[in-house]
Amino acid sequence: MADTIEKFLEEIGSESRKTFETGKNILSFREYLSLVAENPRVHLRDAAGYIRDMFDFFGTREVHYPWRVNKRFILFDQLFGSKEDALWGQEDAQTAFYNILQSFVRAGKPHRLILLHGPNGSSKTTFISCIARALEYYSTTQQGAIYRFNWVFPSEKAGAKGLGFIKESYDSKGKARDYAHYDESEIDAKLICELKDHPFLLLPVSERRKFIDKVLPGDRDLQIPELILNGNICPKCKLIFDALLNAYRGDLSRVYDHVQVERFTISRKYRRGFVSIGPQMAVDAGERQVTIDRSLGALPKVLQNVSLFEPYGDLVDGSGGMIEFSDLLKRPVESFKYLLEAIETGEVQIGGSNQRINAVLVATSNEIHLNAFKQHPDALSFLGRINMVRIPYILNEPVERSIYLNQVARGLGKHVAPYSIEMASSWAVMTRLFKPKSESYPEPMKSITKDLLCTEKFDVYAEGKIPPRFSGEEAKVFSQNIEALYTETENQPLYEGITGASPREVKFILYMAAQNPSYECLTPMAVLEELETFIKRTKDFSFLNMEKKEGHYHDFKHFIEILRIRLLQKLLASVVEASNIFSQRQFEELWDRYVVHASTWIKGDKVLNPVTKKHEDPDEALMGRVETLLNVKDKKAFREEVINRIAADAIERGAGKSDYSAIFRNEIESLKAQAIKENIEKLKGIVQSALDVLRGEKGIEGVELEEVNKFLERLQEFNYCPKCAKVALGYLMKYKLQE
Repeated sequence: MADTIEKFLEEIGSESRKTFETGKNILSFREYLSLVAENPRVHLRDAAGYIRDMFDFFGTREVHYPWRVNKRFILFDQLFGSKEDALWGQEDAQTAFYNILQSFVRAGKPHRLILLHGPNGSSKTTFISCIARALEYYSTTQQGAIYRFNWVFPSEKAGAKGLGFIKESYDSKGKARDYAHYDESEIDAKLICELKDHPFLLLPVSERRKFIDKVLPGDRDLQIPELILNGNICPKCKLIFDALLNAYRGDLSRVYDHVQVERFTISRKYRRGFVSIGPQMAVDAGERQVTIDRSLGALPKVLQNVSLFEPYGDLVDGSGGMIEFSDLLKRPVESFKYLLEAIETGEVQIGGSNQRINAVLVATSNEIHLNAFKQHPDALSFLGRINMVRIPYILNEPVERSIYLNQVARGLGKHVAPYSIEMASSWAVMTRLFKPKSESYPEPMKSITKDLLCTEKFDVYAEGKIPPRFSGEEAKVFSQNIEALYTETENQPLYEGITGASPREVKFILYMAAQNPSYECLTPMAVLEELETFIKRTKDFSFLNMEKKEGHYHDFKHFIEILRIRLLQKLLASVVEASNIFSQRQFEELWDRYVVHASTWIKGDKVLNPVTKKHEDPDEALMGRVETLLNVKDKKAFREEVINRIAADAIERGAGKSDYSAIFRNEIESLKAQAIKENIEKLKGIVQSALDVLRGEKGIEGVELEEVNKFLERLQEFNYCPKCAKVALGYLMKYKLQE
């Protein structure tokens, strides 16, 4: 066993050394400059450029919403970590944040504070946490390599003479060695730069442009940040640099012998390159004098006479990356006035010196504190130095549902029945919707939006479903204005998504529903019961007191009633699918055939029979059957409207085949509803037999029992366990099939 352990340790030790060497973790200043020359785009960045490049490193993907196609930055999917940590939705905020970073890069420095604002629980903290985790990962990659420097002072036994400076030192092969690569046993002292200053700043300002021009003659489009061109090292390092330069009589190369360039990674846990500062009343930074301990006593005498002060605190720890001021506006304004100068100059006065902070400053605030802050006399001074990014509540139900599927359902410790999460997420989104301001639209959109129900708006945002009651022309106009509807309030103080149930409250509702002793699983019925209880807490949650608007906006009890109806429809759909009486695809195929025959009828042509390979007249029986099921009054007008809608879709979409199941979703659902109605007695018998089996009642056997078991197996494929299947089927039988 001892040999096995020893071999194991040798293997991981070898792998660790290999990783260390290939990662170029420790470099001399000369080696570092060679690295800069090889890849200036990576090594001549400030914090803003670094974070912008991190966004680009992970890339983007398209996300399709009913109102538009959005660009989503993949870093927020957290593919390198846990899906529970992902940010769901908020693509507009992601783009806004990225554009601000781009503006910082163009300006040459991060000259604004980025303020994420929105209602409580709208994922502002999650937004920043995703960036922090992405920075941690990015800093471990080759493209994300980031460096700081230390001052190294060797011991006399390693060859030091005089005042502690080495005149010359050689390795076993007679080659001159940089102090950067000395063993720890050969070093008496090492002083770090607490601010993690960029090593390139060790070059005199006058020499930096010369170096850049020499090594980058063909890369004139590279934007060099102001920090790299004109920035200075921190006061402590400047004192060391000047003392060494004087001692070496102006020989810069010998000063650089003492520089050890060290790669570091960003870490939230160890407060390295990312720090989150809470709203507590505490000093964000300070400085203390370096004491003359054993290590510093081994420094050259010329440095022992220099008063060195090392900075410390949140601002110092976050330098080199990002600093978050969580709930900034909960603080008294006086406590963060220093940020005005920090934003303007990039420097902060710490103790008796000005320290340059190379970091992107980000803050969060809820809308209540932001509105109060705007009334402060100093607000204008701040607002001129702030870029705001709005983080509203999500208005798309499938995205909202994803939050709870990943953050709640996985950790409940019990089975989650189908539609349980959907009931909660649907109710939450409905509470956030505003009645459209119909007067802001021209006709006919004005009249259409005036009578738009909250549940209809919900369906439009969720899946682009046009209300079935709309005429063909109304549906066309409405579909063309979905984006206008969605963005109607985006530039207003009271915007859609500023109020309603927050994800925190929805999670609470789900956790409480999961504890309902009447159900062994988390069921949609338990969620609806918990919602009934929750809406009575008007003293605890202000949004529950919002005035109801025509169209059932802010009618929280009505939402529950609608969801109960929709739940029954969904349960029935599950039964239909599991029964194998018919499938969704059958109705889509029926509609496809109808379109072919109706189109041919309109043109006066014939239809190719796929079986006989002969051209025949359009099938009037087929078309008549479909039109009867849809209760069509004017067959000619209806057929013309169908063809016109296909043509309009082709013009809007461009190349490719039309998706009839999307264009004619309402018609296909109506066909299915009619088929269900015609087979309701058969479905009732299937459900009753299944309930008898689940309840252990006798009387079902043989072929009938075999069919029931197959039905229950198919329900299990839809995630109904026997326990929640019994609850769901009983609920369906009681409230739907007995009607």
